[in-house]
Amino acid sequence: LMRMQNQQPAPPWGMVQQLRQMYDVKEIPTDTEEIKDVDLLLVIHPKDLSEKTQFAIDQFILKGGRAIVFVDPHCIADKPPPTQNPYETFGYKTGSNLNKLLKAWGLEMPENTFAGDRSLAIEGSLRPNQRRDKIIAYLRLTAGCFNADNAISADLNQVRVLFPGVLTEVDADQNDSNIQLTPLLRTTSHGNSWTVSSPGELMMPNYPDLLSKFTDGTEPVAMAYLATGRFRSAFPDGIEVEDDTAQSENETVVEDESGGEEKATKTKKITGLTEAEEDCAVIVFADVDFISDIVAYRRTIFGLAVVDDNNALLLNT
Repeated sequence: LMRMQNQQPAPPWGMVQQLRQMYDVKEIPTDTEEIKDVDLLLVIHPKDLSEKTQFAIDQFILKGGRAIVFVDPHCIADKPPPTQNPYETFGYKTGSNLNKLLKAWGLEMPENTFAGDRSLAIEGSLRPNQRRDKIIAYLRLTAGCFNADNAISADLNQVRVLFPGVLTEVDADQNDSNIQLTPLLRTTSHGNSWTVSSPGELMMPNYPDLLSKFTDGTEPVAMAYLATGRFRSAFPDGIEVEDDTAQSENETVVEDESGGEEKATKTKKITGLTEAEEDCAVIVFADVDFISDIVAYRRTIFGLAVVDDNNALLLNT
């Protein structure tokens, strides 16, 4: 669309440029049925992924594939498309989740729920000459927030996250697959989760008001996990998909409730592995913004500049 309007399309995110310097990076369509010829899968901000694509991710991991998943209850980098009517943006969805898959890996990310920590909140102001306040949605994680026993996070100094979600471990009766869960990023022991009633509250957030409602906690809140073990499929019975092997023969005409006719599409069932034969490994981050240009990089006249250790965390992972 930008090319049609003679506008220059936005350059790739800095993290994509960084990865391309070291890896053969390719995009996978969001409606894919199978993931193959991939050594490491990055699932970034999976909004409204079809069951077919989620099944493809599920099977890729059960077959021994490694994956890094970035979900987010509210992604600032996800901007609504330009519109003449500003009211159209109020219903725009900025969150992403893969809870059906996450639960198979022993995790869950609650909707409209965020990690907060008064001692980690970055100070800022919404307008020039306005008093600077701590923004409970914008955290600078420091040494005590990183798992010192894991190579991914041991040597990090500072990582900034923006509206990070909360990852919780599912109950033992839901997770009986001998899964090992290792938290990588956490708040301090005074951190806590905070919620909003709907995403609409975050369209024009009142940060001082959010801070005033925040209550200090007594235990760290996790924002990233490493999950390993012999996972079980999130789709043990397989899935139903449209049968497009013979398009002309697929459609049959049936009578609807009003007596009219409508087309019914034939489907077929796809099955796969119900449990991994070997140990799997998945890393889940409850934030997308920390790898975006908004937080992790700055574009200067000399090129891309790295901010804090966000880039290092991604490359370590």
